[in-house]
Amino acid sequence: MNEAERIALNAEMAAAEQRAREAAAQKAGHPEWAQLPATAGWAKHLKQRLYFTGKRCEEGHVSPRVMRTRACVACQEGRGPGRPRLHPVDDRTVWEQRFDSAAQKIRDTGRLHHVMGNGQFRATSVVVEGDPGPACQKAAQKTDRTGRLHCVIWRGGKFVVREVAPAGSYTRKRV
Repeated sequence: MNEAERIALNAEMAAAEQRAREAAAQKAGHPEWAQLPATAGWAKHLKQRLYFTGKRCEEGHVSPRVMRTRACVACQEGRGPGRPRLHPVDDRTVWEQRFDSAAQKIRDTGRLHHVMGNGQFRATSVVVEGDPGPACQKAAQKTDRTGRLHCVIWRGGKFVVREVAPAGSYTRKRV
């Protein structure tokens, strides 16, 4: 590929990216967002506070992002100090939505489940009985309130909520 072809390809890719940003802004109901810089670096160069990628944030919002923090504006408006992140579809917190899904899996199978990093569930060998719903709601609320992950375990014939220890805290003591 010669230099002229490479330049033409780059221009074509940039035009396609701009069309995708315009379509995302239009779909979000704010076509003016497409006029914002496309990257944080470009926003910094232009001395603008916001930029718009046209891509969803980790919470599912399509909105501008803040140049300094790379944070989604919708996420920042949805929470302040001590306020939980909201699920973009039904205004429940992300943890409420995840624990509700886990509770349903437990009801369906009669076994505890782990939520994997990709959002999929994996059944454990622990057989349980009863309704995990209240314990899952409590775990979601504690996780939202404290910012530390809580889990639901089966202990003594009932569901119990426990804080998950931070990484590295389970170290073996040498004797």
